[in-house]
Amino acid sequence: MKLNLLILSLILAIATLLTLWSNKHFLTMETAVTTDHIYGPAPLFSYTALSGQKGKLEDHAGKIVMVHFWASWCAPCIIEFPDLIDLAQAEKENLVVLAVTVDENKADIEKFMAQVKKTLPDNFLIIQDAGKNISEKLYGTVKLPETFVIKPDLTITEKITGPQKNWNSRSWRKKITRLSSE
Repeated sequence: MKLNLLILSLILAIATLLTLWSNKHFLTMETAVTTDHIYGPAPLFSYTALSGQKGKLEDHAGKIVMVHFWASWCAPCIIEFPDLIDLAQAEKENLVVLAVTVDENKADIEKFMAQVKKTLPDNFLIIQDAGKNISEKLYGTVKLPETFVIKPDLTITEKITGPQKNWNSRSWRKKITRLSSE
């Protein structure tokens, strides 16, 4: 009986330690922001924005394009979204944001946008990617949010995995200006 109790206690202790370790590892991974410098042509795609506007990535050649993958249920996405809208507003001349959501239900996206309470500038387009053809098949995105920064020649210059603390910062606006003139 005592041996069984000892074995059970040992198993519970190991399970607890593994759970704590995996949760710590998971939280660290979820909150980490990684920036990869990736150079090469951006995968091209066509889209229909929620506004009804049709287009393709090539239509935005000559500007900086941020292809931003997000979802209405993604907590970090919810927090950073208003700042991304503000950055697009501040950089109308140089930047286009293609906010690609993996939400399957259009009503979820509309509810999310009603909660954001911001008017979208013309250079900020929301694109629904319910089948994940753009996010997973073309860009290999599996973790949200994730952003690809694309130069005016349609080459990827940067991949950002995880949320940004302040998209609408002086440093991001300077980066947009610098990349626009390259």
